[in-house]
Amino acid sequence: MTRPRDTQSCAVGEDALGVKNNDSKTNLLPAGCRTLTVGDGDLAFSLALLQAWLPAKAELVATVYDSADEVVRKYSAAAGRIAKLEEAGARVVCGVDATQLTQYSAALGSSYDRIVFNFPQVPGSKDVVANRFMLTKFLREAEAMLKPDGLLVISNKDVSPYCWWRLEALAEFAEGGLELLAELPWAKTQLSCLYPGPCNVDRDQRVNAGNAVVFVYSHQGRCSDDFLANATAVPLPAEGLYHCKLCRVSRIKEGEMQAHAASKMHRKRLSFEQAWAEAQKCDVQLKRAREETQEDVEQAR
Repeated sequence: MTRPRDTQSCAVGEDALGVKNNDSKTNLLPAGCRTLTVGDGDLAFSLALLQAWLPAKAELVATVYDSADEVVRKYSAAAGRIAKLEEAGARVVCGVDATQLTQYSAALGSSYDRIVFNFPQVPGSKDVVANRFMLTKFLREAEAMLKPDGLLVISNKDVSPYCWWRLEALAEFAEGGLELLAELPWAKTQLSCLYPGPCNVDRDQRVNAGNAVVFVYSHQGRCSDDFLANATAVPLPAEGLYHCKLCRVSRIKEGEMQAHAASKMHRKRLSFEQAWAEAQKCDVQLKRAREETQEDVEQAR
């Protein structure tokens, strides 16, 4: 895994994954890719992406969590955007839960080159555990809809509480067949050129993307060597340094790391991890109970 901090050194051209790079931006969504956008609230991103692709043929399916009536009621520009998307050949599907994507396979299809979920958030909640569960379930569902050489892209703010959702560890949480391929600065991707940032999940208001990060996932073993070669890797802790994987910080001296471990922020993040571990345990137990109940029902038939 690599976390590029500057893509200006990327060579011009297209690598094995179809990711085009130029002198200043990384194009993760080249024209012609069969693309699924997830949770695109007011559909501003989907429309901007479609318009950026023109005159190339669009293969875009745009989805939102709200129902069609709720989208139009909540966002003043939504009706016009839906009309423009459909007029240009894209499909808009409302009422799609990101944690249950495969249940909408009849409407959404599968075999996507790209699946994009920008600035995900559980409606009305910034709870760390709730949002991690949502993202973990999304990753599991999206895996089945992604082509073997496809990319899954999630943009997220790099400030609390959003960074506490730990998208860098999301593939590990999901325990599936995807892996984290790269972390890119939002400002160094073409996403930042398409639109300024997400809409508020609860009202018609634009939110600044700020210092966001774009997390890129792929099927395990499908990582592009060319893509990694063109990226600046995250500096790993030098030998002899003390490193906190949770907070992603390094310290030179043991005493400095002890001070970090005792800090209010580290202890707060540690409490989130403990709550997450307990929630996962309960989720596993609930899943087992449901499976046992289902087995009893089947045996009784």
